[in-house]
Formats: sequence, structure tokens, C-alpha cells
Amino acid sequence: MGTTASTGTAMAAGTTTAFAAHTLVKWKTRRELTSNPGQTDRTVYEKYPELTEALEAVEEASQRLGDPENQKSLKARTSLISYLNEYVTGAPLEFTKVEERSALATYAAEIQLADQLTEYYMNTLEMYGLSTVTHLDYSSIRGHELHTLRLLALNYSDASMEFATRLVNAGFLRLLLQDLSAVSEGIVAGKLSIKNKNVHVALWTNISILHNCAKWENSKQDFQELDAINILLPYKDAENQGIKAAVIMTLAYIVEEENNHILTSDESVFDFMISLLAKALEKDNHHEIFWADELAAGLEALAKNEDNKPVIVRKGALPLLTKMLSSPDETEVDPAVSAIWELSFNNENKTAIKTENECLDRVKDLIKHRNPDIAQAADSIFWELDIDVESGEEKGKELDTIDQNLPNGAPSPKTWPSSKAALWGESASGQHIMISYNWDNQPILIKVKDALVSLGYKVWMDIEQMRGSTSDAMSSAVENAAVVLIAMSQKYKDSKPCRKEAEYADEQNKAIIPLLVQPGYKPNGWLGLLVGKALYYDISGKFNIRSKVNDLATALGDRGKRKGGVPAFLVVPDHSRTRPSSVQGSKKAVQDWGKEDVIGWLKSYGLEKLSHLSSLTGEEIGYLQELRIEAPEFFHSYIFDRLAVKHLRDMKALSTALKQL
Repeated sequence: MGTTASTGTAMAAGTTTAFAAHTLVKWKTRRELTSNPGQTDRTVYEKYPELTEALEAVEEASQRLGDPENQKSLKARTSLISYLNEYVTGAPLEFTKVEERSALATYAAEIQLADQLTEYYMNTLEMYGLSTVTHLDYSSIRGHELHTLRLLALNYSDASMEFATRLVNAGFLRLLLQDLSAVSEGIVAGKLSIKNKNVHVALWTNISILHNCAKWENSKQDFQELDAINILLPYKDAENQGIKAAVIMTLAYIVEEENNHILTSDESVFDFMISLLAKALEKDNHHEIFWADELAAGLEALAKNEDNKPVIVRKGALPLLTKMLSSPDETEVDPAVSAIWELSFNNENKTAIKTENECLDRVKDLIKHRNPDIAQAADSIFWELDIDVESGEEKGKELDTIDQNLPNGAPSPKTWPSSKAALWGESASGQHIMISYNWDNQPILIKVKDALVSLGYKVWMDIEQMRGSTSDAMSSAVENAAVVLIAMSQKYKDSKPCRKEAEYADEQNKAIIPLLVQPGYKPNGWLGLLVGKALYYDISGKFNIRSKVNDLATALGDRGKRKGGVPAFLVVPDHSRTRPSSVQGSKKAVQDWGKEDVIGWLKSYGLEKLSHLSSLTGEEIGYLQELRIEAPEFFHSYIFDRLAVKHLRDMKALSTALKQL
């Protein structure tokens, strides 16, 4: 994370060369770049051959940290710490690509390096008779050992959400917060001073790891349960700017809407963060204690609170974020355009964004960006501003137009470009049930979808995580919904795409039924206002889902039911047409294919050179044929991005092969 980058400048003189070098490697944000939890080591090795030595090193490190023999003697401990320092601790920083660092750290998490590290760290504290760490003198054996272990935790938690989450679950978060409490008590008692180099080192590495764990937003509840907010608050106004900035950003990630006043009791917080960003952008390397992309991400975290949004813009953040949109480094563009999207939910800010010099021109240029996250954010900014991308003119309320002469009140022809998901004549009402949810809750929502389908409902659910320019697909899904089911959770509330869906459903006066998917969650902020005191259905795991879906079906009635109750499941559909009856037949014909059948099919259409397609099952091939008909845009995006069918001739051959099934 960026706090690692700033350590060299914030630390007192005497910092070791290795530690200073470690601090100068730029952290770059890619929030959802994670690997498959079931991924094997061979898969990682094959995909990233350049990581081979580093992967082998983290494997050995995990084994050695988990071996009790390596803690029994000074010689064994010294050997292990030396190995970590030479081959493991700084390994993520040796790779320039974000995906390489993420793959390495995520793999380290999967082989339990975070768990072994935490246990070894705890045993080290116990061996030295320590309950907390209030200072780190890394010139001593004890300080060197603890410092090395902390740096390992810092670098890997920065690169991977999985590693950070594992650290939290293993108990590292609790240890760090106990240390912070002890430092606070020592300062109050006059026994410790942040100006002391060893106290500063302990404090800095501590807060850096906390920031890394908080920024992934997977552990917000853990922070809250451990009273992290109150423990961090004494450091919010620290004289040291590095510590102050790290604490502010950490708090921004974990403070709930109703407690925003704790963080922003005065507006100096915004002045401080925006001034850091301005100074960073003035420098050639875009670094001022933190990197510019980190500071933009921190501003977005602050902007999650509704009251903060207009203040951030009034304080001058928008021109700075706009400047970042032209950066050749997409890891600066990503958090900048994401922050502008977050700010665009506020009406006052909409006007500011429309009038900001060059902002919309730069955002428009990003709609076709190769990075789907950037493209989605750019497209969504135009959506929030209600501006047509091509003409640059405001669209007004045209999308609400319904032609009553068309079947089932379908959108009129002039709105069809935004209604590609409309499917008429498939159900009694011509509409479906839409499930709006955060990606992390997909497994439980798939169960809900399956149960509803079995009861005869037509369900629209994005199961492939639409990315890129998706406003048309989303809007048509909402417009053609009889009811929108909103799966409430903290992550849903914090998600910009989820907010976009929910607020558009509300604007379209769609019936909204909330589902609770996070135990004990109470919606606040924009989500609390939207659902109000509506009756919700708790499917968070405390109750039998099938029973709850039966209750939900009673509330749904005939809304979204298919004619004759024949079940169907729509996945990001694209054209307003009825599925040809031959599709079901073709799926049945191929669903039992084995590997040899698939290989033979590929050869018959000249696709044998795409050998990786032979791993597809017959069932998957049948499903691809359904996608080709129901969602051609998504189909072509999927085979290009996920199946690596890059050439036009191969796309044509595959489409023909599927068509002839």
C-alpha cells in the first residue's frame, strides 16, 4: 500500500537501506484482481512463469514458518529471518505488474502463509515475554525479527485482498490494535513519544498493515467489533503527516455513515487530503507521502458518506481528479474515474462535473478503455449525469416513455437502444424478476434464483459480473422488471454499480422487495432512505432459504411469472426476441458430450488449434449457444476475454459451430 511507499520519507534518519528501498515501490490499486480460491499451484506457475522463483520461495517460507523447530533456537530463528529477508519479504515489490504482485500474494494466502506468519509472530512475542509491541529497534535481534515479520505482512496484504483477509482472520488485526492501544497509553502516561525513532517505526508499520486490511473492505465488521475506530482516533491529528494520512484513510474505509462526524468533525480532514493530492500531482513521480492513486482512493472512501460528497468537490478535488484521467498509468486513472463516479451521485456535484473544464471530454475518452473497470466507471458517470455520450446533450426523461400500443407496455422504439434486454411475450406480464446484488453474495442469490425459477418465475440475474459499458444492459433489465429484489448488505450499500441499479429501479417506480443477506445488517445512508421501513425477507443463513423463498413468492404473486409456469433463467439478455425452441433441443443433444466429443466437434470446424477450448464440457457448450442467441454482445465479450478467441475468423468459426448444433 501507499503507506509502505511513504515510510522512507517519514522515518527518522537511520532507516536501513533494504527498508528504504522497500518503501519506494509504488502500490497500485486493483481491488477485484483476485485468483480462484481453488486454483492449483500448477495453474499459477503456468500462468505466471516469471513468478516461479518467488512462488517457490513463499512455499518454503510457509513450510518453515509452520515448523516449530524453526523457533526453538537462535540459530534456527536467525536462519529463517534471513531467508525471509532475502527471498520473501520484498518479493512482491520486485514485479512491476499489479497482476503479478497480486497473483503472488494471493497464492501465498492460499498456501496459508498468512496463517503461519501470524502464529509465528504470536510465538515470537511469547518467547520474548511481550504482550504488545510499542517500539521496534531493528538493530536488535528481537526488533529485527518482529520488523521482518511485519514487513512481510505489510507487503503481501498490500497486494492481495485474500492475504489481508487471512491476516485478519488469523488474529493479526487484533494484535496490531492491542499494540496501538498500548502506545496510546504510553504517550498519555508520558512514557512514550512518537518522535522516538523506534516508537515511530512500530507505529508506522502497524498502521500501514491496518490500512492495507481496511482498504479491501472485506474486514470492516472485524474492525468495528475490535473497536478499531476509537483506538485509531487519537492518531488522527498526529503531527507526523504520514501517520495522520494513513489513519484518516483507514478510518474512511471503516467508519459507518451514522458515525461520519467522528472522522469529519471539522473540514480540515478534506483540506489535508486534497492538499496532499495536489502536492503529489505537482511532482514528477506523483508522490507526496503517498502516491496519487492512493490519495484518490482515500478521497473516494471519504466520499462514500453522502454528507462528504459536496464538501470534497467544493474543496477543489475535482480538477485534481480530472487531471489524473489523462495519466498514461491506468492505475492512476482507475481510482480517479472511480472517485468521480462516486461523487456524481450527489446532485450538487453533478452540476460541478458538467462544468468542470475538460472533465467530460476525458471521461468520454475512457468509455472504450481496455480496462473494463475504467470503462464501466466512465460510462456510469454519463449515466448519472443523464447525458447522451454521443451528442453530449442531456437526455431528460425520454427513457421513461412507454408506448401503450406496444405489447405489454414495452419501451417505445426511441428507447430501444437503452432496452436491449427487453423480452416480450415470454411471461404473463412480459416482465421478469430482477435480482440486484453484490458479487460477494452470489452463492446465496443463485439459490434464491433457482428456487424462484422452479416456482415458475422468469428471473434476470447477472451471473458473469457485467463490466465495461453496461448501462444499456442494466437499464433494460430494470425497465423490464416486474419486481426488483435488492440483496441488502454493507457491500451492496458501498457498491457504486449496486447503487446505480437500485436508484434507477426507484426512479422507474419499480416495486422493490429487500432481501437481507448479511446477518444483523441495518441499512443506512442512501440504501436506508431507499428501502425505508419496507418489509424485508431475511435469507442471511439463519433461516431455511426455500421456506423464505416460498414466503417471497407469496408477496410476488403472479408478477414475473411465465406463461404456463414454465421455468426460464435469463442471463444478461440482449435482444427483444423469444428464445427459439431449437436451443433447448441443442443443449440436450450436447449436454452429455465427453472430451473426445468436444475435440471432434472443434476439429470439424477447424478450431482444433484453440486447444484450450477442449476443456469445455458439453453442458457448457450448450450454454454458450444459448448465450449466442440471448446475449450476443455478452457472448462475444465472453469468448474474447474469457476463452481467448481473439481473431475474427475464429469467432466466426465458433459462432457457426454453435449455430449448427
